[in-house]
Amino acid sequence: MGKSNIAVNLAIKLSMAGKDVVLLDADLGLANADVLCNIELPANLSHVISPQKELADVMVKGPGGSG
Repeated sequence: MGKSNIAVNLAIKLSMAGKDVVLLDADLGLANADVLCNIELPANLSHVISPQKELADVMVKGPGGSG
């Protein structure tokens, strides 16, 4: 199992346990947490670094998210 799979599954379990979770995929070359979560992203971390966007602008609610 890959690092992204572990991170996504841990985030899901923590969310199910009532914890607030932020999952950040910092792999600029091959980020795939969005694919694993079935989320379409309008922007990503590279837009924050460039700086075209603020971090809050690229954050999206994931499956099971309540915030």
